[in-house]
Amino acid sequence: PEPLRLLRERSGGAVETLELDALALADGKRLRALGASCVVSLHACGAVSDLAMDGAVAAGLPFAVSPCCIGKSLLERGENFRGRMPTSSERSARPPSISYPRSASLGDRCTATEYAIVASIADYGVGEGDPPDVVARQRRAKRIVETDRLGHAAEKGYDVRLLDMMVDPLYPKRELLLGAPCGSRAAAALAALETVKSPW
Repeated sequence: PEPLRLLRERSGGAVETLELDALALADGKRLRALGASCVVSLHACGAVSDLAMDGAVAAGLPFAVSPCCIGKSLLERGENFRGRMPTSSERSARPPSISYPRSASLGDRCTATEYAIVASIADYGVGEGDPPDVVARQRRAKRIVETDRLGHAAEKGYDVRLLDMMVDPLYPKRELLLGAPCGSRAAAALAALETVKSPW
């Protein structure tokens, strides 16, 4: 695809890509064995965002994750697709290794049921006629979910940042989650970036 071509061109050809099944992505040993230097996951639907971050943390690698379709993370991932290609929702669903809330910080504040309500509110699209107070609640819910994901990585020894890629005020999927092991060169670079204030 064009974005990868541009990335290779601008990096002097030093970029290799690796596409993995979402569950394989969470295998830090496999990522290290493959020589990965970071994990980048764009429009990672549902629990795929969490799997990408877990893989990076397990391998001690920096990550950049652009989450998408939060509601799919509330679905449980099935194991048997009976020889057929799994649907997007099935591929993006939560495997047994992932539970919500992700961080102890949010886990101390809400139950899994309350988290599911927040995540449902966070999984939204915005229309031009939507009332501003509804949009504000949806944005806050999305920030809670993404801050929780980053809190989980921070609890594992990561320096984290939540960036708002303000492309369009109506665009709901504009967060970029960044993380790097504390003390690493990547973490030093992250420290220079402003982060979105925690919603709690």
